[in-house]
Amino acid sequence: MKKQLRFCLLFLIFAFVPFHFMAQNVTVQFSEDQLEASNGEVISFYIKMINNEAKPVVVDVDFEYDKNAVRLASGKSEYALAANDTTFIPLKGIINRKAIAGKNSAIIAKFSSNNKTLGSQVLSLSITEKKMVRFYMSEENLTFEHIGDTLAYEVTIDNLGNTKQRIRLLSRFPKSPTKDELSSELVEIEAFQDTTFTLQYIVDEQMMKLDDFSIALKTLYSNGDIFGTSRLKVNSVKQARRFQKDLKNYDPSSITQDNIVSLSARKSRDNYQYYFYANNQIDLKQGSIQSNIDVNWWETSNALYIRNTWFQYTTNRFGVKAGNLFRSDIVNLIGRGVESYYHIDEQNRIEVGGMNKSYSLINTTDNKYGNAGWANFSHNGGWLGDGYEASVIYHDDPALDYKSYIGTGRTNVIDRENLKVKAGASLSKTSLYTDESTSENGGAGELMVFAKKGRFRLNSNNYYSSAYYSGLRQGALNLTERLSYNLEKYNFWVLYNYLSFAPKQLSSQNINQQNFSTAQYNFGISRRFENLSVSLVPNYYKEKRTSLLFSGQEAQEFTMRAKRLTANLGYNHIISQQSVSLNLEGGVYNTDLQAGETPHFKVNLNYNWRFFNLNAYYQYNSFFLGEEFSKIRFASSGAYEVYNILPSIEKDFFNEKLRIRTGVSFSKSSFTDEYLQLNGRIDYQLPANFNVYFSTFLSDFSTSYYNTSTMQVGIIKRFSKIDVTEKRHNLKVYVYRNTNDSLKKVPAVGQLLLINNKAFRTNEKGVVSYRRLPADHYDIKVFNTKDWYASDQEIDLIDDAEVVINMDKTVTIKGKVSYKSTELSYNVPRELGSLTVTLINAKGEHFKAKTDANGYFRVYVPEGDYTANIEMYNRASRVEVIGQGQKVKATSGTLENINFIFRVKDRKVERKKFKSSGF
Repeated sequence: MKKQLRFCLLFLIFAFVPFHFMAQNVTVQFSEDQLEASNGEVISFYIKMINNEAKPVVVDVDFEYDKNAVRLASGKSEYALAANDTTFIPLKGIINRKAIAGKNSAIIAKFSSNNKTLGSQVLSLSITEKKMVRFYMSEENLTFEHIGDTLAYEVTIDNLGNTKQRIRLLSRFPKSPTKDELSSELVEIEAFQDTTFTLQYIVDEQMMKLDDFSIALKTLYSNGDIFGTSRLKVNSVKQARRFQKDLKNYDPSSITQDNIVSLSARKSRDNYQYYFYANNQIDLKQGSIQSNIDVNWWETSNALYIRNTWFQYTTNRFGVKAGNLFRSDIVNLIGRGVESYYHIDEQNRIEVGGMNKSYSLINTTDNKYGNAGWANFSHNGGWLGDGYEASVIYHDDPALDYKSYIGTGRTNVIDRENLKVKAGASLSKTSLYTDESTSENGGAGELMVFAKKGRFRLNSNNYYSSAYYSGLRQGALNLTERLSYNLEKYNFWVLYNYLSFAPKQLSSQNINQQNFSTAQYNFGISRRFENLSVSLVPNYYKEKRTSLLFSGQEAQEFTMRAKRLTANLGYNHIISQQSVSLNLEGGVYNTDLQAGETPHFKVNLNYNWRFFNLNAYYQYNSFFLGEEFSKIRFASSGAYEVYNILPSIEKDFFNEKLRIRTGVSFSKSSFTDEYLQLNGRIDYQLPANFNVYFSTFLSDFSTSYYNTSTMQVGIIKRFSKIDVTEKRHNLKVYVYRNTNDSLKKVPAVGQLLLINNKAFRTNEKGVVSYRRLPADHYDIKVFNTKDWYASDQEIDLIDDAEVVINMDKTVTIKGKVSYKSTELSYNVPRELGSLTVTLINAKGEHFKAKTDANGYFRVYVPEGDYTANIEMYNRASRVEVIGQGQKVKATSGTLENINFIFRVKDRKVERKKFKSSGF
């Protein structure tokens, strides 16, 4: 029993030691039990010692700590405590700039008196994690001449942070049958270390055909965050070439195509249609002309349709467009007419237009759809820019028996970084086309607000229009309020959305639209991982709708209420080129049409892997009142189900000359038959920028009446825009090497140079030729070597020209950049790599070099006197450069060395003296 009591007593004593201890009536404790600090940060804390005795005592204090993590300004010391006195011992230290985060570290204070140990105190020390990785390349341009050449470039990755990092370097190449489009390198770098490695790739036939291309590089942390991007320009080397404009790549999936002519024919069942489409741009001295032609001939019905056909002339000040027009904002207007704009000055613009609302450009039938006209004034880009706008619109429709006038004003009220407010209002008058005395006035207003404060974001979009308003959104009330809070990997939000629709019509000829309203309340949380993102969103949904269930009945109001949970999962793996998106939503709902709560859910899956894509959808029971109405009308007592699956592929062959896109869609629901649809398209690229294609569409319902098949074949010619003012010129560049004999110049045979980033190599006469160039500014850069140098040349080409470049012998200047600091110096990133050193001669010519990861640099310059400088950066207020502006004399046959020292300035340390407080 005595042993157990003794053990408990010892346990209580030692359990109390980490916070304070008492021995010989002396109480000692740290001001805190844990510190967190960053590299280079000065830490401050104190020790409180209380002498509880009526006589003085001397306490010895000794510190133990990891000097790789922290250094204290105090060592072993003696402190005399008067009787019944309290003493505070202030302490300071500095965290080592290369202290590693994540390692357990502590400051241990040991106390003794008269050579007798009193005890110890432990102050835990945590180093704040700092993630900072930089990458840079030694080259900006690479060249190649033959198949089989090696493209080699060095990449340096420098870990300036205090934790070990796993870095992935992605390199994206042009598509090729001999190598993967995406290359990946995984590198592990210890804290405060760097690594340099060389990437090598062999030039294949596809690269040779490209003439020049880019290698895109990205560097990512292990969690998928991108911290660096770069682009390496690769050029094929030629002695002579002809200038060619870059044509826009043809994309069959794009809705609009620029500068093409297309002819095609289609067969659908027993119907034949023929299509002609053309689009081009002609640049003039004062502006440009654009035109678009879209003509369809339907053989079976002997009908000609000319739609999306227009002619446009534009300048910086004025523009006019005639033909088929389309406008969509306050109202949707489609027809044939004329519109124009005029810039009064740089801030103000007016626009007017009018149309006859006919879908085809040539339509000899009566005007069934009416006319429209509009005028608009905007200042500083209108309300979506930094200004305001005002507009008036007139439109009528004899068939629907209405005539409307709308006036609108909208403005950017507040445009600050943390607060943006936009507001607008409209007034309208609508009357019967046949009887203008029957009319109604209407109005609308809208307000958009964006605000942010710290990590909070508020998005508010609000719109209201009266029942007889003449705009597109008539009788509508729409409120959307979203408040979000963003962390590095988490996102939280709450959302409220309300939409009601209750329009009214003047004429009984107009379709009586259903009145409805929906309200949604939800809050959500999302989390992003390395390649994965997940979100959960509980929400409440309420819908009201006025509808006729069956003809002959009066319209009734019905309500749906639903409690649901939505889960989203997104996975994107760049290396394998795979992505998955999965959305699940489910819960319970009730309506006026049934008793009790009913479960419902739906699943949507999208999977993509390189050229393959799969979309699948399944729904169980209703999510909207309209689906419930369908169950009643079809007298269905079972659950409402929907199935849909759509696999598709898009694949290129023969060096991207052949592109195949095809997909199959299968769908079925409780109220429809099975439906199978096959569609596909094959495009093949011919020489001279021609493309031919074949497309097909096959559909099959289980009821054969709806079976249909469509086939279309066509040819497309691509061309560049036409510039009638453009003249072409020839440029020749002669490159020589100066010798000791000033009258003798030797042709620089095989010398590399760039003309506007196109690579050339001089022939046996030291000459390159670039033909058929448009008038422009051209930069000529010579690839200097350690033996020969020539300054860059510029030329404004307005006629055939010849440029002579003389290369001089070079002198090598090398040096190093380093840091100098003390324990009390500011904490600044000690970046040594990718700093720019500049040497300027008496002519004002600049010669630049980049430092490597260790701060070394080398530059080749002609003989002469130079001033050397190194770039300053955003920490200049805390760093003094020793060696800035130093003078260098470059003499042939010598090797000059220069150095720059970044001396980090000391902090201003405030010292305080604590006195006995006597309590």
